[in-house]
Amino acid sequence: MIAPVKSIFFAATHRSGSTFLMKHIANTDRLGQPGEYFYPQNFVPLLRNNGLDLNSDVDSWLPLVIEKGKSSNGIFSSKIFGDN
Repeated sequence: MIAPVKSIFFAATHRSGSTFLMKHIANTDRLGQPGEYFYPQNFVPLLRNNGLDLNSDVDSWLPLVIEKGKSSNGIFSSKIFGDN
């Protein structure tokens, strides 16, 4: 089981300026490092680069995603689209 982590999900639509906002949020290092971690173009390479595949269970890959999206104060954040 994965320990609870304070998390923020930024819901966005494509071409809305969300990347600009996420870069500024990441620079504060207070509200996580919001990226597009659940977008297939980013998610699949993250798994493969860590020796996992798409059939891996969530307990195998979620800690990687959380660690990548955390700020120094332990908050995880991610941008997420409706088609994720």
